[in-house]
Amino acid sequence: LFDLGFNELQVQVAYDEKSTDGFNGVADLDALLGWYETLLLSGVVIAIEPYASIIEKLLAGGDAPSNHYPCGAGNTLAGVTPDGSVVACHHFVRDPGPPLGHVRGGLPDASARAGWSLPVLERDPCKGCWARHVCGGDCYHRALTAGRGYTGVMTDECDGKRQLCARTIELFARVHRRRPDVLHDVVARNLTQPALNPHAYELDDLSRYEG
Repeated sequence: LFDLGFNELQVQVAYDEKSTDGFNGVADLDALLGWYETLLLSGVVIAIEPYASIIEKLLAGGDAPSNHYPCGAGNTLAGVTPDGSVVACHHFVRDPGPPLGHVRGGLPDASARAGWSLPVLERDPCKGCWARHVCGGDCYHRALTAGRGYTGVMTDECDGKRQLCARTIELFARVHRRRPDVLHDVVARNLTQPALNPHAYELDDLSRYEG
């Protein structure tokens, strides 16, 4: 994707109602993290998630809303289903969750919606975890899809997520010592436009990028 010219990339754990591929095997994410660090130190600024979001939280020093919530679901985000039901986010359009309201009747006020957007200090076991304000808490859709309930937590994956947070904090510290400017550029989305590699468009498979 970088060779194709993209400078905003996201890596996300795959999941369905039966299982997830988990955060416990973090070797691939570590390899990506190492590549990301090399780019940043060389002055090539791209945004790779979930690392870029963690960098933003660290620079914000705990003041960013994302330090306290996994996302804006039920708060600053909403989705609308074909029948007009308003749901917590776009994920629930395909996999229905509890409706927040209906386009004809409007949304309840913020206090009535509070239960759909719990901060990490009101979720178990999040409130006792050292990484709570770096992680922000579990995705509501992931938790509900996996049978943990809307405000539940994928506790069997928490160790892997803590490892991911810790490794990104280490990257942040190393890069901040040498190139603090690039971290601010990541957050401000002052991103580098990668040079296109025309050969990337001609590939029949991705084997050259493996390993």
